[in-house]
Amino acid sequence: MKQSDAHRDIMPAEQSLPAVSVHQAHESEIQQERMRRLHNARASQRAARHHRINGVAL
Repeated sequence: MKQSDAHRDIMPAEQSLPAVSVHQAHESEIQQERMRRLHNARASQRAARHHRINGVAL
């Protein structure tokens, strides 16, 4: 067996693929969290504007 082939017996390429998808899933969750926070911030600003315009006490 060649030296360059030795690592394939220890960690085949198929085993390294889930790490990539886990990383992508984590990035997706981070993006979703950012979008949720942005949505909530905009909704909060919209509600505050509504209360100011309509004279509703907070």
